[in-house]
Amino acid sequence: MQNLNKQPSVILTERDLFILKGLYDFTLMSFPQLAKVFFVGNAKPTIINRLSKLEQCGFITKTKLPRFITGMDKKVISVVYQISRLGIRELQKRFSNVEFHPEPVRLQPFSIEHDLLLVDVLLSLKTQKPDMGFVLGEHFCRFKSHLSVKPDAILIDMSGKLVVALELELTAKSEKRYRELILKYRLAKDFESVVYITSSDAIRNKIQSLLGGFGMTSKFKFMSLGEVLLGNGLQIINQSTLSAGAESEVKYAQ
Repeated sequence: MQNLNKQPSVILTERDLFILKGLYDFTLMSFPQLAKVFFVGNAKPTIINRLSKLEQCGFITKTKLPRFITGMDKKVISVVYQISRLGIRELQKRFSNVEFHPEPVRLQPFSIEHDLLLVDVLLSLKTQKPDMGFVLGEHFCRFKSHLSVKPDAILIDMSGKLVVALELELTAKSEKRYRELILKYRLAKDFESVVYITSSDAIRNKIQSLLGGFGMTSKFKFMSLGEVLLGNGLQIINQSTLSAGAESEVKYAQ
């Protein structure tokens, strides 16, 4: 007699594994981001069918959201995808030399737009500087619990040395909060350079005015979000990596 409750199965392709790794690395991705990175030249129904198959087999999860518009190309977002525990276990089996945290990063509804824009930023920077690796601060701090500050992301060179902390600022924090962060970065030996990517001149000017009081202007660099997404962030990143002499080793596989 046929078992109607049998779990659907799928033979994972190389692209499927790249999708799982991408969802693990970025913690979440939108449909347009997945299509752009992993399904170049494929029709939308093909993409939907494959993602649906991975979801039905339990490797990824899909969360429906109120519709909103984000990114330079003003894409309408209504769902986000994440890797599941089963998906992480599959990565652990396939990449036994890589350390994966067994639990997916919990979705934070209040920061979804920020987190999706961070994916766009990192993809753009990776295109501009393919010899650099990126680790989300969320992942890095899971293995570096001693850190007092958690950047949005960390830029790593090919030798595995920690180089630059990245902060994506879409809304201004209070002066008190910025002072706390500046002090923590000043004391953090893991980061010798910090790049703030800001959505407005007002946010950049606010941070810069506070930095002057700390005498820390040389450690901090600034880029506008628009410049980065348009592919014009390479010069600042190069300046930051050349000026940074970080000595901390990163135990994280790219």
